[in-house]
Amino acid sequence: MSLTFKQQELIDETISTFIHNYDRIAQSYLAVRQSILSLEDSPESHKVKQLQYELVKCKELYTIHIENLLLRKDQISKVPFTHTVDLNEKVSQLQGEKIQLNREIENLTKVQKPLLDDMRVLLKSFNDALDKRTAKKFPILTRNGRVQEQYQTGKSSIDLSQLEFEESELKEVFKEIQERLASRDEQNANISQVKVLGHLNEYLENGRTLKRLEGSKYLYDVSAATGKISDKTIGSNTTVAEYDQMIEDVENSIKELIQSGVETRERWSSNAQKLDLIKEAVQ
Repeated sequence: MSLTFKQQELIDETISTFIHNYDRIAQSYLAVRQSILSLEDSPESHKVKQLQYELVKCKELYTIHIENLLLRKDQISKVPFTHTVDLNEKVSQLQGEKIQLNREIENLTKVQKPLLDDMRVLLKSFNDALDKRTAKKFPILTRNGRVQEQYQTGKSSIDLSQLEFEESELKEVFKEIQERLASRDEQNANISQVKVLGHLNEYLENGRTLKRLEGSKYLYDVSAATGKISDKTIGSNTTVAEYDQMIEDVENSIKELIQSGVETRERWSSNAQKLDLIKEAVQ
C-alpha cells in the first residue's frame, strides 16, 4: 500500500517532532551529520578528526540505541496490552456511569422537579390559607354539607378532601391525647379522670374550626384554626422543629389547664363539705 505525499509528510513530521523532544541520541547524530554537511571545501585537519571521532561515537551509541528499540519492540509484542484492557474497562465503566447519570437527570426533570413545583404551589396555597387577608372562606367551599367538587382536588389549592374527618377518627385522636397527657404525670391519677372526649363533643357542637358536613363528617377550617395565631408566631418560614415545639407547648398548656381545673374542683368540693358541716352545726 503506497502512501500519499501528505501521509508521508505527516509521518516525517511526527518522527522529527518525537526526535526533537524525546530522542537525545538521534539528536546528537543529526547534529554531527549537519556539522559534516556544512564543512567547507578545505576544512582544517583537526576539525575533520574531531568530526570523525564524534561520528564513530554516534555510530556506536546509535547502534546500541537501535538494538534496544528492537528488543523493546519484541518484548512489547509478546506481552498482552494490559493498558488497552484497562482502557476498555474504564470506557465501559464511564458508559455505565453516563447511563446512570442520564437516568438521574431524567428522574430530576420529569419526576422530582414537577413534584417540587406542585409542593411549592401547595405550600403557597397553605400559607395563603393561614393569612387572614388571603384565606378563602370555607362556607363558599362547602354547599349542602359537602365540599364542592372543584375544591376537592387540584395542584393549585389544598385538597380539601384531606381535611375531612370522621367523628370516630377525631375521638381516636383525642383519646390518644388523653393517654399522652396522663403518661406525662403518672403520679397524678386525676388527669386520667378528665373526660377529654366530653370536651371534644362540646367542641364539635360549639367550635368554629370544625364545620359539620353530612353524616358524621367534619371539615377542618385551616384559616379559622390559625386566626388567633400571631403572624410572628407562624408563617411561611416556620420550620418543622418550630411546629413540633408549638405542639409540645400546647400539650403542656392543656395539661396545666386540666390540672388547674382538677384543683379548682377539689377546692369546690372541700368548700361544699365545709358548708354542709356548718349547716349541720347550725341546725
